[in-house]
Amino acid sequence: SMLRHTQGRWAGRPLKPDPWQIAYVLAPVFGWVHWDLDSGLLVRVVRTALVDISRKNGKTTLAGGGALYLTGADGEQGAQVLAVAASKDQAGYCFMPVRTLVEKSPQLKKYFKPYAKRIVHPSSGSYFQAVASLGDLLHGANVHGGVIDELHVHKTREVVDAVETGTAARSQPLILIITTPDDGRPGSIYAEKRDYLERLVRGIFVDYSFFGVVWAAAESEAALYAGGLDVFGEAAWKLANPGYGVSPSRAFLTGEAPAAEPPGAGASPP
Repeated sequence: SMLRHTQGRWAGRPLKPDPWQIAYVLAPVFGWVHWDLDSGLLVRVVRTALVDISRKNGKTTLAGGGALYLTGADGEQGAQVLAVAASKDQAGYCFMPVRTLVEKSPQLKKYFKPYAKRIVHPSSGSYFQAVASLGDLLHGANVHGGVIDELHVHKTREVVDAVETGTAARSQPLILIITTPDDGRPGSIYAEKRDYLERLVRGIFVDYSFFGVVWAAAESEAALYAGGLDVFGEAAWKLANPGYGVSPSRAFLTGEAPAAEPPGAGASPP
C-alpha cells in the first residue's frame, strides 16, 4: 500500500494489488509459514516461486514490490536482495523501475535510500541491486532474496545458480521468478524450471518449498468451447492474461492478435 503507480493514467496513485495477484502470488508465497526449529521462528514455507505470465500484466511492478519487501520489511538484518539479469542492459531494466517505485513513494523514501546502482535500507543494513555476472556478486554473498525477471532470456545459468546457492545461510530466503514463457526450447534454464513445476503438479514428487502458477490457454480447456478454443479470440486472451481489461487492455490485444496469427489461418468462433 506504500507503493505508487509510476506510469500512465494511474501515475501517483496508491498501487493496490489486484485480487489475482493476492490470491495466486502474494498470499501463498508470503503467507504460508511453518515453525523453524533452527531459528525458533515462524518462517516461509516457499523458497522458490515461479510466476509464468504473459507480458503487460504488471509483473515487473509485482516483482519490484516483492524485492522492496524482502529488503526492508522482512525483519532480516543485512539482507542482500538481488535482481538477476541476463546482461548489463537488462540489469538496468530490472533495477530502474524498482528505484522509481522508491522515489515516487513519499512513505518509502523515509526508509530507503536510492542510489545509482543500489537501494539501501539503512536501519537493517540491507540493500537491493541488480547483478548480471559472477563478477557483480560479492565474494561469499549471503543472499536473502533474488528476483529473476524474464528467466527465459538467460542463455546461461551461472548467475542464477550462484544466487540460488547463496541463500543457504538464511532462515527464510526467497527466489521470486516472474517471467514470460519462451518458445519451448529444450535445455534452457526456463525449460528446466517449468518442467520441475509441471512434474510437481502431476504429483511425480513433493516439494513444498517450490511454488508455481502459470497463466495460459491449456489444450485441455479447448473442450470447454464448442468447435475448439480459438487462440486468437477473447476467450483465450482471458485465460492467458489475468489482468485482461486493465493491463493488457482489450484494445491492445485486439490490435496485436492479427499480427500474431499465421497467414491463412482462419479464426474459428470461441
